[in-house]
Amino acid sequence: MSDESECLRQRMSAVATHRNTTFVWQDFVANPTNPDAAVLATCGHDDISISDADLADLEAARDNLDEPLRSLFDRLLTMARVRQENLIAINNVDVLSMGCDCLSRTIPTRWGLKPTARLGERSAPFDLSVTTPEGVERLLSEGFDRLTDPALLTYSDEHCIPLNSEMGTTFNHEVGPDYAADDFARLRTTYEPRIATINRVITSDTPLLMVVHIPDFFSAQPGHLDLFQRVFTGVVERRTAPASMVVINTFQPGSPDATPPVADITTGSFQWWNVQLPWDGYVWHRVDHFVSPAGIAFEHSLAGRLRQEAVPLQTAQNVPSATE
Repeated sequence: MSDESECLRQRMSAVATHRNTTFVWQDFVANPTNPDAAVLATCGHDDISISDADLADLEAARDNLDEPLRSLFDRLLTMARVRQENLIAINNVDVLSMGCDCLSRTIPTRWGLKPTARLGERSAPFDLSVTTPEGVERLLSEGFDRLTDPALLTYSDEHCIPLNSEMGTTFNHEVGPDYAADDFARLRTTYEPRIATINRVITSDTPLLMVVHIPDFFSAQPGHLDLFQRVFTGVVERRTAPASMVVINTFQPGSPDATPPVADITTGSFQWWNVQLPWDGYVWHRVDHFVSPAGIAFEHSLAGRLRQEAVPLQTAQNVPSATE
């Protein structure tokens, strides 16, 4: 059996045998007072619903709920079915966040383009932090060890998080003064394996799809196109396996940036997508926003476009799909 076929076999087995134990449908149906927690139990950080048995739990919950929760679980089922299909179809492409916030990791994971931690995926530095475009470029060129260099780190008493202002990084998931104690020892311990992951993935023989998200609060500039093209070139020069990059520039419908400063680039190995958020004030990581009908449609569309970019990478390596 080839390495590629073995990768597919292992992925199919992992999906088939997975059980999401954080969502117990009977408990939620008996007390459906916290739908946000139920959503996060099916597609959140702790676990995710991907197997046929997991989907059956979602169906059972839906069938025993009244509106509007019944429609909510219909949308969760849509996400879960696509997630399951993508996890099997895209079984040997590394999908890597290259900044600037968590969307570029979260949506690929939520929709099955990127495996979960339980399926063996390891976090990388940009998965759970916010970094400016300029910081992304500097970290790639100067080395990711600069991210947690104690000489560059400060602690925000106001927000209770560490910062690396030199590299433009906010560690928004590392909350509390213990991350700053002993010369930021806990922060450095947390990020050491993440730095090892990105260094390994960038130079691996596995096809690579890099995803960048420029959030509306960074306000994409014309110079960011050249910047991320340099980042892409810098990664490609370290590899022999195929690689692509997609930069997703999101903007509020009514913002001054509703006319993006860079035109869409939708062909080739480097692409730039200008994507309008579903409504003014939309926050992609708010549960009530991303599971709304418009939020699901927004993410489903993005995931579908990303899958279209991942498939050619996998095909270039002659990696089998589940239908072959």
